[in-house]
Amino acid sequence: MSAQFMYSINSVPQVNLKNHSIGVLAGKVVGGSSAVNAMMTVRGTEEDYNRWGNFFSNSSIWSWEGMLPYFKKALNFVPPLDDVTEASNITYDTSYWSNTSGVYTGWPSYQYPGTKVQMDAFRQMPGVEFPPDSGSGRPGVYWFPQFMDPKTVTRSFARTGHYDKQITRENYQLIAGNKVLQIVLNGTTAAGVTFISAKNTTVSTTVMANKEVIIAAGGIHSPQVLQRSGIGPRKLLTAANISTVVDLPGVGQNFQDHPMIQMRVSRKFHVPYQGISLLSSS
Repeated sequence: MSAQFMYSINSVPQVNLKNHSIGVLAGKVVGGSSAVNAMMTVRGTEEDYNRWGNFFSNSSIWSWEGMLPYFKKALNFVPPLDDVTEASNITYDTSYWSNTSGVYTGWPSYQYPGTKVQMDAFRQMPGVEFPPDSGSGRPGVYWFPQFMDPKTVTRSFARTGHYDKQITRENYQLIAGNKVLQIVLNGTTAAGVTFISAKNTTVSTTVMANKEVIIAAGGIHSPQVLQRSGIGPRKLLTAANISTVVDLPGVGQNFQDHPMIQMRVSRKFHVPYQGISLLSSS
């Protein structure tokens, strides 16, 4: 992906990776990282959401049952074609999906045959679970759809699904090429935001809110904006010469990107010298 669409962010040296610094990917484009990700539509597990929800209460909306209606509402599910379903033995359950969103998820008309071989191999292994659907919240082996518009066969993401098609209100404005610096606080209440242009970082603009401020800057920049605004661990803010407005130790802590394992096979061929004949014509 071109650098103009990505933030240049590196992690601190990772002790368990021999102090290597790892690139942390985040989209710098309208639509955020949904515009530059691998298009994989994969939800977390029910167990994870219930554990997070229990931090608040047993009936927290952050639990699996509380979040599932929003997961369903966020996407427009398109089942695979019958021949693709049959050829690859794809299983799915539409009860975990909906068709109300402008962001589509579905299957392309071609599936790599080797993937089915891998699935069949897993079926021969004892103890491997096969959930009824990738969106069921159960861990295991399953086929999952991808973010794709079934008509144009192109990436479907936040910009194409919401801004391009659905947001036509007069009171909505998109200011591209800018970055929020911090939240303007009235005591401990968010009252507005201050942002700068990528073309002129020396001049800032402040916009005040009539009702509320919603932070949706992703897993990396949301805590950064909060910390720059004085909301976060006091020790960290003090070290950065930021006055603490709300001492909130959890902001920016325990960030974990999902692991990915790649396998590379290197083959070395030895070709014995057998002599070379050169023919020339005049």
